[in-house]
Amino acid sequence: MTRPSAMAAVAGALGAALLVAFFRGSFLGLGVGTVLSPVPLAMTALGLGLAYLPVAVIGGAVTVGVLTGSFALAAIYLLIDAVPVAALARLSAVGNGDVSGKAIGHRVALLAVGAAVFLSLVLVLMPHADGIEAAVRAWVTNMFAAMPQPSGMSETDFGTLREQFVKATAGVLPAGGAWNWILRAVISIAFAQHLLHRMKIELWPTPAYRTFATPGWYFILFAVIGIAGMAVKGDVGYVAGNAAIALCLPLFLQGLAVVHCAVKRVAHSTAWLVVFYTAALFLPVFAWLALVGLAVSDHVFHIRTRYLGAI
Repeated sequence: MTRPSAMAAVAGALGAALLVAFFRGSFLGLGVGTVLSPVPLAMTALGLGLAYLPVAVIGGAVTVGVLTGSFALAAIYLLIDAVPVAALARLSAVGNGDVSGKAIGHRVALLAVGAAVFLSLVLVLMPHADGIEAAVRAWVTNMFAAMPQPSGMSETDFGTLREQFVKATAGVLPAGGAWNWILRAVISIAFAQHLLHRMKIELWPTPAYRTFATPGWYFILFAVIGIAGMAVKGDVGYVAGNAAIALCLPLFLQGLAVVHCAVKRVAHSTAWLVVFYTAALFLPVFAWLALVGLAVSDHVFHIRTRYLGAI
């Protein structure tokens, strides 16, 4: 085995170990593995090249199988870590390492479309005799029922909390899973690129994140699916609604890019970003709607180039 192949195998094993720590609920897994378990795979693809990514993936899958004794968890590792990282890295290779904002936005948009299609297929194919939303609600109810009742909380209060949780999450939980799938890959790719740049061993330059731009066709697709989700009732409306929420992610990222461009032009930009992200943390729904709206406005009115100048 060559030295790069050995490095790729070790990287895959490290990322898999972080994911296994997350599966087991350890402090390391919950704190790091939740988001960053795909980073070693991303560093392999962006630092060693795509030719070594299969070695890292095999090393990771074998590690998950050995540590857990479960082929199912090894398959989950392939689905949630290897597939999205490999897709983004492959799209980068197809684009010859183009790191412009439009190129990055196109790759993330394609990944989001893939996630939305996969999400829709899962929802349609799952057993749903009483409807898809009812099936998801029953699954969430069973999942929450398995959680122990907190000490000091009455059974009535716990039952009320359970009902509120199910009501709040059942409608958007599938889309939340798609967001998690895409966002973990995007964060891992960006963080891996940052680390490789600091070590001066990256294959491609760092992307121009503040110029992130979703392609025009994507806005049309998002509008069509979003209107279908609001206008159509029943299973079709539920699936379309969750698909539309999943498709929001690239727009969310473009909205963030606009915010970062605007903040860069004022004094104490770091402090303003801290204020912005703190407010977004406490008002997530409002921040989500505002950023998606900002992305649409940027696409229509070219806010960054017309009012903020070329960044």
